[in-house]
Amino acid sequence: MRMGDTAFVCGTYVNECGIVASLRRIGFTGDIVAVKEAREGSTLADLRPGRSTVLTVDIEKPEELPPLLNAALADGRRGVVFFGDERFLTVFAEAQSQGLYPNLRCCIPSPETMRIILDRPQLYEHVGRLESVEVPKTLGGDHLNPLEAL
Repeated sequence: MRMGDTAFVCGTYVNECGIVASLRRIGFTGDIVAVKEAREGSTLADLRPGRSTVLTVDIEKPEELPPLLNAALADGRRGVVFFGDERFLTVFAEAQSQGLYPNLRCCIPSPETMRIILDRPQLYEHVGRLESVEVPKTLGGDHLNPLEAL
């Protein structure tokens, strides 16, 4: 990542705050853009002005985001995409594999890792096997009283 790059953080949730803080902590001085969907209303990124610029996008499907980010880049600038929302991983993986937006870069996990990341119960099971942290018990939506299952 070069200092003249623009960092796009897709997803304006708690993960976005951590990504922005980490970029600043390592000395990145370029533009950081928190990408927020119009339907979200106020988000954490809105509450922390000065740490990033908020770009509000009106999209219906994740597939609509890569061309919008590409269009938001100034002439000759590169964009590096970070993911605070896993919904965008497969869309950017496809765009990157097809070479659609050469000025946008991102690191995409392997297909096996992507499958684990996108399936929350499978992710918790994987992390639990690593025995590195405690993981929450995940229940299906058919439990009327989750306390009975715990």
